[in-house]
Amino acid sequence: MILHDDTDRVAPATILLLEDEPLIAMDIESTLIDAGFTVIALRTVSAAQLWLAGNRPDSAIIGMALIDGSCQGIAADLAARAIPFVVHSGKDMSSDIPAAFTYGIWLDKPADMVGLVDALRQAMTPRGGETA
Repeated sequence: MILHDDTDRVAPATILLLEDEPLIAMDIESTLIDAGFTVIALRTVSAAQLWLAGNRPDSAIIGMALIDGSCQGIAADLAARAIPFVVHSGKDMSSDIPAAFTYGIWLDKPADMVGLVDALRQAMTPRGGETA
C-alpha cells in the first residue's frame, strides 16, 4: 500500500540569505529551514554576485551591507530579475536609502523570527494571490 506519492511534491523555495553576522545568519538560516525553505547563506557581496551569476533564488533576505561592501548592486539585480526580497537592516528607513533597496520589503533589525518569515512570505506572494 502506498501512503503518499512523492511525485506531486514541490521543491522547497530557495532563499538567498545575505548576512555578515555569523550568529544572526545561523539563527535566520535555522528558522528558514524549520519553515520549509532551502537556504543559501552567504557573507560577502562577491560571493553573492558569483552565486547569482549562475543561480536564481525564489526570494532573498539581504542586509544593506556585507563585510566587503554595499548590497545596493545585489538589490538592483534582484529587482531587475523580479526576485522578491526582504531588506533586514538596522539602518533607519527614513534616512537616505538607495533606490534599489526600496523594491524590497523593509524589516528593521533585529526582527523576531516569526516576523522575518512572515515578511519573506509576504514578499513571495504575488499581488493577486497565492504564495510562490
